[in-house]
Amino acid sequence: MKKLFFLFLLSGCAVRLLAQDVNFLDGTWDQVLAKAAAENKYIMVDAYTAWCGPCKMMDKEKYHGNAEVATFINANYVAYKSDCENGHGVDLAMKFKVRAYPTVLLFNPQGQLVSKFVGYNPKEDEFLKPFREALAIKTAKVMAYDSRVIDPGFPDFYKKAFTANGIKGTMPDKDMVEKYLDDQSDKFSEVSWAVLSVFNAPGKYQQFFLTNYEKYHQLYGAETEDIIQNLVGKMSQQANKSHDEKVLKDALAMVDQYMAPDQKDDYKMYVSTSFYAGENHWKEYVEAFDEYFNKKGMDQETLNQVAWTIYEKCDDPTCVKKALSWMDKINPDIKDYYIMDTYAALLFKGGRSDEAEKWAQKAIDQGKSENQETASTEELLGKIKSAKGGNK
Repeated sequence: MKKLFFLFLLSGCAVRLLAQDVNFLDGTWDQVLAKAAAENKYIMVDAYTAWCGPCKMMDKEKYHGNAEVATFINANYVAYKSDCENGHGVDLAMKFKVRAYPTVLLFNPQGQLVSKFVGYNPKEDEFLKPFREALAIKTAKVMAYDSRVIDPGFPDFYKKAFTANGIKGTMPDKDMVEKYLDDQSDKFSEVSWAVLSVFNAPGKYQQFFLTNYEKYHQLYGAETEDIIQNLVGKMSQQANKSHDEKVLKDALAMVDQYMAPDQKDDYKMYVSTSFYAGENHWKEYVEAFDEYFNKKGMDQETLNQVAWTIYEKCDDPTCVKKALSWMDKINPDIKDYYIMDTYAALLFKGGRSDEAEKWAQKAIDQGKSENQETASTEELLGKIKSAKGGNK
């Protein structure tokens, strides 16, 4: 009797532990569609690859042992994992143009794609936001294509661009893609759009895409933003390489004209600050981030990266002072060793040595409690004490 009672307790414990995990269906794509339709649930697909580090991190931190995420997804979604470089996962990658990882695909109960997002956002308060937003989309079909028709007739060179079952994908040359599009009577069909999208509107089709952007956007929604992001990225790289501020302004103008309102500020900040840093225009760099922080608020990770860049590369006292004003605002909330270290270094550079000494010691104590290597901070503390001693 005691043994049975003990097993019962273990069984109950196992159920509670499983409730902390997202319940991914171990079956076929057809079974996923059937289950979603029968239960009137949306579908989430975790599109991953075996080599993707952020995919593994997202799986560990969000899909296992996270009660909030598991409870929400299990209640509202049929969850499915898809290795996009093997088996049927390759077909899903081709169909839904999955080229970066992790990607999450969200479908309505009828199996139609309603939303797609790329990357891992570890912030607890933001991770579930796209999942919640997708549930509010009640349109029968968001995209012009039928999501249930997995292969609408993709050309061979398109299929070969995707890594499949151990065979690395090979990209066709620009001329092949252009010729294929030249030969298509309907350049707005699903297949033409897939080719245009995956190969980033090559050659003359860049202007064709921009000229017809409204129509493409009407047909394929947020998928059109992928091309815009890639074009802006290319222009940003060109501006950095050529040191040409006119190209930078053209890239920013493209962001203003084509990007969704909720993305504009982020992209304008990244494009402009990348250019200013490359040109050593630190006043403009700081002004761009100050405008961004005033609009969007400050997250500690971004602020830490910016402040460290200023510490390492900028000697303008005005810029250092502005960076310190940002760090001062988050001062009460700093718990992370690396951010403490950055704050101490910047305080020292800004001539606030007493505070710098205090924060360097706090960083060392915090770093040791986190089992971090603190030698660089200890060296900084030595410099601070030495400078203070020399000033006495």
